[in-house]
Amino acid sequence: MSELEKTKLKDLFFNLFEFPSVLFLSESQAIISALQKTSAVIVNIGEENTFITTFLHGFSNIMARDIFPIAGKDLTNYLLNLLLTEKGSGKAVYIDNIIAKEIKEKLSLCVLDTEGEIRRIKDGFTKYNSRVDLPDGSSLEISSERFQIVEPLFNPLIIHLDYIGLPEAVARLIKTWDREDWIELLPNIILAGGGSLIPGLEKRLQFEISKHFSDKLKDQIKVLAVSGRENMGWVGASILWAQGKLSKGWEQNPNVSEKESNLENNNQSQSKD
Repeated sequence: MSELEKTKLKDLFFNLFEFPSVLFLSESQAIISALQKTSAVIVNIGEENTFITTFLHGFSNIMARDIFPIAGKDLTNYLLNLLLTEKGSGKAVYIDNIIAKEIKEKLSLCVLDTEGEIRRIKDGFTKYNSRVDLPDGSSLEISSERFQIVEPLFNPLIIHLDYIGLPEAVARLIKTWDREDWIELLPNIILAGGGSLIPGLEKRLQFEISKHFSDKLKDQIKVLAVSGRENMGWVGASILWAQGKLSKGWEQNPNVSEKESNLENNNQSQSKD
């Protein structure tokens, strides 16, 4: 999180909600605590950002972290473009980002062989066919769009971003550690965040990451998609708080302190009266 984002959040919590104090905690640190692991690769796909963080024996460093440039909102925009381009030609289609996001959350999935599945659909395969009812009373038939939505994660050039794919980004961060340490990281690649809820994403990611390691290490690679991963940062923070490990680093609300001081002075004045 940037300093500008922290400043905006402090202004919100201090001035609007009048929180007495706030603590900015690394979400990846909270996630690894929730899983009770000390060595792991956290791939946290949120709505605005995707953070990749590697931990070894509880420690991380700046070279072992990356912000991947594609997140949930980018997949939603890509799906919207797919629907408007492929379904909107020749007729009026009422669809916006909100509807596209709802379709993404309900119907998206990830397959191992995108091109192969598209060929099967052209040959008459109907497994992926699904009807979407739109607010204006019309409906939309979608099929390959359901799994095409995730492709920017593996090939950012699809949305005109000159960047490596998510599997290569994960592999590069693992390789920043010494080779003998990879054996602790490869079986503990953790998917987290609301953007990671796409069914089949963990299998595809594991398959693609394995291409960046030798055959000897491929069997060691495991991508884990645990239940409740969309809220795992909050769960981890709660665990750390319950364990008494969040006693340092809090930023106090200066407005609350001032109010408490004024209240104390008023009470003293009333006592004298």
